[in-house]
Amino acid sequence: MMAQSGDDLNAREKALLRLLAQGHTVKTAAAITADSENAANEVLRSARRKLGVASSREAARLFAQSDQPSQKIVTNFLGLLMPLPPPNCPACF
Repeated sequence: MMAQSGDDLNAREKALLRLLAQGHTVKTAAAITADSENAANEVLRSARRKLGVASSREAARLFAQSDQPSQKIVTNFLGLLMPLPPPNCPACF
């Protein structure tokens, strides 16, 4: 069974996929995470297999979509939809 959400990914896989989703190349992502480029490619190969995709960019896009926090929506007093403010936001009240 393929994990389409990224729940089965380990921390290294998630870190590299986040960097790729931000536009980094494998080479720069490897440098940021203190991995060799070959090691980063092995980690990304594992992530692609877990996500069931052919490319690292596709894996990064898919992971970025599942990594987004769900945005809660509330209705204000005018009946307009608006995002829920973050918890403990003193400037929001």
